[in-house]
Amino acid sequence: MASPNGQAVTPLTLRAPSVIDLGKRRPLWLDQAFGDDFPGNAPLSGNHKADVVIVGGGYVGLWTALELKRLQPSLDVALVERKTCGSGASGRNAGFAMPWWLKILTLEEVLGREEALKLCIASEDAVAQVISFCETHCPEAQPRKDGWMWAASTPAHVGRWEATVRKLEELGKQRFTLLGAKEIQERIGTNTHLSGVYDPNAATLHPGYLVRGLRRRAIELGVRVYENSPMLEIRDANPAVVVTKNGTISAPQVVLANNAWSANHPAVKGRIVVIAADLLATSPIPQRLAQLGWTNGTGVINARQRIQVYRTTPDGRIYFGRGGGGLAFGGWFGDRYDSSPKHSRETAEAFQKIFPMLADVKISHNWTAPIDMTPTGLPFFGRFGKYKNVSYGVGWSGYGVALSHIGGRILSSMALELKNEWSECGLVDRPAEKFPPEPFRYLGGKLVQAAVTAKEKSDDSQKKPTKFVSLLSRLAPKH
Repeated sequence: MASPNGQAVTPLTLRAPSVIDLGKRRPLWLDQAFGDDFPGNAPLSGNHKADVVIVGGGYVGLWTALELKRLQPSLDVALVERKTCGSGASGRNAGFAMPWWLKILTLEEVLGREEALKLCIASEDAVAQVISFCETHCPEAQPRKDGWMWAASTPAHVGRWEATVRKLEELGKQRFTLLGAKEIQERIGTNTHLSGVYDPNAATLHPGYLVRGLRRRAIELGVRVYENSPMLEIRDANPAVVVTKNGTISAPQVVLANNAWSANHPAVKGRIVVIAADLLATSPIPQRLAQLGWTNGTGVINARQRIQVYRTTPDGRIYFGRGGGGLAFGGWFGDRYDSSPKHSRETAEAFQKIFPMLADVKISHNWTAPIDMTPTGLPFFGRFGKYKNVSYGVGWSGYGVALSHIGGRILSSMALELKNEWSECGLVDRPAEKFPPEPFRYLGGKLVQAAVTAKEKSDDSQKKPTKFVSLLSRLAPKH
């Protein structure tokens, strides 16, 4: 088989071994940053008050807390987290800090050209802000601004970036350069890609150390962090009251920043679906990576509909993940997202197909992450309740590492009732796109997932999928 630029490419025909050692069932990032017995702060107990209460101790909640303290240092800010900070998606993601240019088409369609450009430019600043925070407050997160590649490993996926590239050309904001198969192989050491594009304005980092650094800095600035305190309800009152098992905390303003865990809140219900991303990390193989020539922090997103992402780590591992494994009925998932050995095995097989020369490498960790997907792949913000004193921002759709910094700016401005570019940006109070109600959402979602899987199998074998499969697969949420 030959690539579009004439380079010979190895077909994806590796047969994975029937038994794969999947390693430890725990996120690598949390294992390294927090260990097995990190106790967390004491839970909320008794009745308390604050100026602002944030529910959720991930990136969005912590950036909101830091931004509130930056804007008003004397503000009494409290944060309530169901487990320990970062135990959700913020400690389980790929660690790709990326700007939003790959979403320019959707942003322009939903928000208009001016707002789309403003948010994309802001997202580049957000990447810079995240890197700067790491360098100052948590250098152990080791951000590496080596860009990212959008690449195809099967002919049917070649050129999926072309409409985005054309739009950026039209806007005078081109960020991508075209890469052929040989150039991609020189960068990451495998010849299983046909072509792609490269954007230098992105970084990879350690998600666990970033969230631990955000938590530490928030506490240093006087934010009260209550962990192991799952919220039971928010009372619609003025002040609003957050209720946990052992206590309450009231505040004139509450910020809901618990992402996938907010799926059944009345303000969010029907606007997101919770899907699973399945992820793994290899044992350290720095010598093998040196032989491949992949020693920097360049991240790769494979242009599949069931997205695949991969990168290296500074200690010489490869991280590999893919989306769309599981789907939560009604948004209820508890801790079930953390137990899917079948999907983990499939992810290991997908890794071995992209890196067949590393099929013998030991996998040290495997895990699953919940993703709050919207129909457009864009987050949304709003206020709810009789008094409109509870703000929310959800639907990061897998791109929250850098964009959560924007979320913190928006939510802090909303909580302080400021009138500025953030509280009035197009993502706030925008018309709702909704998924069908249950049980149609779940049953339809499973059919769409099956269609996506069937189409990609056809793509990989260079066969034409059926019309029904093609039509159904187009109904999947946008990445």
